[in-house]
Amino acid sequence: MKKLIILMGNIGAGKTTISKALVKKGFVYSGIDYFYTKAKRDLKIKEWYTDEKYCNQAYSLMLDAVKNNIIKKNVIVESTGASKHAINMFKKINQIPDIKIYRFLIKVPIRVLKERIKIRNASSWKVKNTMSQLPITAKLIKELKPEIDFTINGDQDTNKIISKIIKIVNN
Repeated sequence: MKKLIILMGNIGAGKTTISKALVKKGFVYSGIDYFYTKAKRDLKIKEWYTDEKYCNQAYSLMLDAVKNNIIKKNVIVESTGASKHAINMFKKINQIPDIKIYRFLIKVPIRVLKERIKIRNASSWKVKNTMSQLPITAKLIKELKPEIDFTINGDQDTNKIISKIIKIVNN
């Protein structure tokens, strides 16, 4: 039975960093940012949650990639989980037969997220725009209540987080 890891958390929680490490352990990566850019390149971050056509297209592309890859390999999916489009995609993923799904929420305090975003190589506009989205994304995750199996403290060493995830998935 193939395994599917879903990583959710705020912007800067470490979802992509953790995903890249899990790719080295044999998982195929499907991150929503990749599908957002594939769907439409000229939207601003704040429009990612509000442009219906764009969001539907991005999550549809992501779901197709998961379905195509899970046949051959274990898959890791990452998304904030802060949109109804993400929640709908997760529900559709639940319907894929013969896979074991592990849903993780990576929780990181807002002050730590802000520190992480500041050190990213990005323009000051992008940093400012992303910072403004942090409380909104945190609120949406709480309101939408995505299905979560495990909550992990993301304010710790990445290797510890990866070890915890691998231990859970391999048991």
